[in-house]
Amino acid sequence: MQTPSEKTPVSKNTDLAAYAARMLGKFTANPVLVQLSARMLAAGEALQASQRSYETAARAILPARVDVKYEKLMSDQCVRRTQKKTELADNILPC
Repeated sequence: MQTPSEKTPVSKNTDLAAYAARMLGKFTANPVLVQLSARMLAAGEALQASQRSYETAARAILPARVDVKYEKLMSDQCVRRTQKKTELADNILPC
C-alpha cells in the first residue's frame, strides 16, 4: 500500500481508504484498529461526497467560464482590429 500525497487522484485515495479499512478490520482482537477501520471508511465516504460536490460545482460554473472565454476572445479581436486600423492610419498620414 502506498502513502497518498497531494497529487494522488481522489479515486486512488478512496481505493486506498477502502483497502486500509478492510485490512484494519481483519484485526478484530484489537479494538483500536477496528475503530480506525470505521474511521477510515467514513473518511473515504466523506472524500467521495466532497469530490461529487466539487464536480457538481465545477459543472455549474462551466457556462460562465465559457462566456468569459468567449468575451475575452471577442475583446482581443476588437483590440487587434483597432490596433491594425491605428497602424494603417499612422502609415498613411504624413508626419
